Amino acid sequence: MNAMKLVVAVGLLAAVTLVRAKQADMAVALPARKAPPVIIIKLDDVTPANGKAREPFKKMAEFFQERRLKASFGVICHTLEEENPEYEQWIKQVHAAGWIEFWFHGFDHHSHDVNGVALMEFNQRPYADQRERFDKSQKLALKKLGFVFTTFGAPGSGTGAYFDDVTYRVMQDEPHMKVWLYPRLLDEAGKKLEAAGKVVILDRVSGVNLERVAGVVDYDKFMRGYAAHPERDYFVLQGHPCMWGRDNVSRTSSRSSIFWWRRKRCSCGPLNLPRRNKEDFTMTTTSRPSTSIRAVLGKTALWRVFTGVSAMKA
Repeated sequence: MNAMKLVVAVGLLAAVTLVRAKQADMAVALPARKAPPVIIIKLDDVTPANGKAREPFKKMAEFFQERRLKASFGVICHTLEEENPEYEQWIKQVHAAGWIEFWFHGFDHHSHDVNGVALMEFNQRPYADQRERFDKSQKLALKKLGFVFTTFGAPGSGTGAYFDDVTYRVMQDEPHMKVWLYPRLLDEAGKKLEAAGKVVILDRVSGVNLERVAGVVDYDKFMRGYAAHPERDYFVLQGHPCMWGRDNVSRTSSRSSIFWWRRKRCSCGPLNLPRRNKEDFTMTTTSRPSTSIRAVLGKTALWRVFTGVSAMKA
């Protein structure tokens, strides 16, 4: 009986979700585009729980792999100093499958105190300190996971800026870094780094995102932001899967963890897409090409529902 109730409840939740998605589509006028945008999925804060991969990330990996869609997961690296063989093996297996790129999301994701102010991990730390955090994380990744990171996304957990002028120097000097998941629109400092030819910056439109704040999904805001930027050829969409199931998640999600997203004929792209030529669908972490990405996507906008129990399948 309980199993039957669960099936009915999940079915009703899915139906409500699809109705909301269709209503939002009708409520927001979507301007014509020259071509569908590339969607870059950026999911933050991979760490182990009791020596294992956390369930939200396991579900996300299964979701993308089953649908042959590409996404990226940000790893907090200090946990690689611990002995978590089951967690490490999960990362290795997901990495080897070729649909998920794991990227560097900081060594500890902790704030640090400067004159009584809690600043973010890569803000107002000297070059040697920031570089050490990159180098130590790369050594741990190579030792425990068998690969190095080629993409960086700065962690939050503090006040002020995500990074400072020193971080640009580190990104230029660290030999493996190729891509920066930028937390804002491309600025002059970012243009200067990119012009040097080593690092590609994937900037982000704050109004076009999975969440309106960390852990709180807002489909309607996303649709409004998407409609407001018809000129963009890609969007970086950030999310925090381990926060989606908490009680403080937006009530508009009907206690589900997230309304997942498919946009009309959009491509889910890897992180090494050149800013001005996004036809190379090859993961930075593998030589496997992404074939027929556009063909596997649906023709209508759908936000997939992830409950605390199971994922709705297409």
